[in-house]
Amino acid sequence: MGGAVEQESFEVQVKARVPSAAQVLAVIGGKQVTVVRSSHYHQYDTYWSFEDAEQGWLRYREDEFLDDAGAVTGARARLTLTGRTRDDHFGAVLLSRSRYFAPATHSTRFYREYFRPAAERIVEKDRRRWLVAYRGVEFYVHLDRLMNPAHDGYFIEVKSRTWSRRDARDKAAVITDLLALFGTSPDDTITDGYADLAAGG
Repeated sequence: MGGAVEQESFEVQVKARVPSAAQVLAVIGGKQVTVVRSSHYHQYDTYWSFEDAEQGWLRYREDEFLDDAGAVTGARARLTLTGRTRDDHFGAVLLSRSRYFAPATHSTRFYREYFRPAAERIVEKDRRRWLVAYRGVEFYVHLDRLMNPAHDGYFIEVKSRTWSRRDARDKAAVITDLLALFGTSPDDTITDGYADLAAGG
């Protein structure tokens, strides 16, 4: 597709359930982390899978940018092809990668007819996103509320780019400490992505 860019972008990341947003927001607003920047989105994700599982997931994402009052101030659409399998894990923290990404210049109907996926899953969510510095390392923190499929409580996702296995292992240890600040435990982490939750929901 036009504009597609190959990106061997490795990340360490973990996703966990949190019962409420209060503890997360308290940490974000406190002195234990430094907030570099923040944003708020309403996200509409369409995931497509194919007969050949090695092709991974193709995600069509529409982001609506929200201001402090919740009003839409802008929008964008992107395509991302991600591998279905994780490359490694460090405890509950996963090492994964994105393969390709591109601006989405057509509708979901166009891409559905173009790629002819074997299955489709829909996810809608409210996402608060922060870039934070903690113990000298920068992480993205996502606080998500799933609207479709509807789930009680919230999910928190912490991720960071990584450049080597040693770097990934070191950052995974810091992520574990950061999750504890947010009030989660290893029992709260999930390995399924939102597309898998949509299939079960």
